[in-house]
Amino acid sequence: MEQNINTEAPTVPVVENKQKSGNGLKIATAIACIAAVCGIGFGIYGMIQSSQKDDQISDLKVQIEDSNGKVTTLETDEIKISDDSQTDSTVKKQNPVISATAPMIYNIYFKSGTIGYGENGEFSLSLNIHNGEISECNVNSVDSKWVGGNDGGIVSNTRFLKNCSINGITGKIYKVVEVGEGHDALYDSVAFIMEDGSVEYLSLNDALEKSDFNIKGKLKIDGFVVDAFTIGVGQEGAPAGGYGSTIFVLADGSYVKYDTSMLN
Repeated sequence: MEQNINTEAPTVPVVENKQKSGNGLKIATAIACIAAVCGIGFGIYGMIQSSQKDDQISDLKVQIEDSNGKVTTLETDEIKISDDSQTDSTVKKQNPVISATAPMIYNIYFKSGTIGYGENGEFSLSLNIHNGEISECNVNSVDSKWVGGNDGGIVSNTRFLKNCSINGITGKIYKVVEVGEGHDALYDSVAFIMEDGSVEYLSLNDALEKSDFNIKGKLKIDGFVVDAFTIGVGQEGAPAGGYGSTIFVLADGSYVKYDTSMLN
């Protein structure tokens, strides 16, 4: 008896499985490609957004409103963040040099106290400061006399004696003051508060007695000087007495009393 063997039956499922496996691989590959393209796209989009934010930050506008409600817009090329922990000594400062726009002219006039030299008489120094520089220097002869009896007072007559020239100033002058401490030697120096906060000084006695108009150096003051003036110094509770002294005001709000150790 002959047996019929069907050889096609087992081969059909094998072909179908291969077709399904090939289609699955194609689909997985396509999904992976799409995901990769999306990832690259998101990366490019992120970089563009970051660049746009940087441009927006650099073009920020700052608006300031005053007490009257007026708003002023300031366009900034760059935003800088300041550190509040920065100490006062590291902040750059500058005293103003008093000047005016042409045709106006601003002059700072200074006249020293009178110093007497026995039979030679009394003398004083006068200066004119223009745009931070000494434009005029004069030595004056001073004649003082008492008038008016018991109710009178001292009358001084100042006369120009000669021109002078101060040498050695290294920068722009902001202000001129007399400095010293004590009774007879209250004003023993002329001090120039400079634009950079230093204080250069001239010996008033050497200038008037010896015609030495050279700057002696800078006062040894630890800090940026913005002002100076004279105060009275005395004992608490004392009915009278005391002496005068110069006080230097610093940019940080502190102050220092004059002392001869400041001299070079």
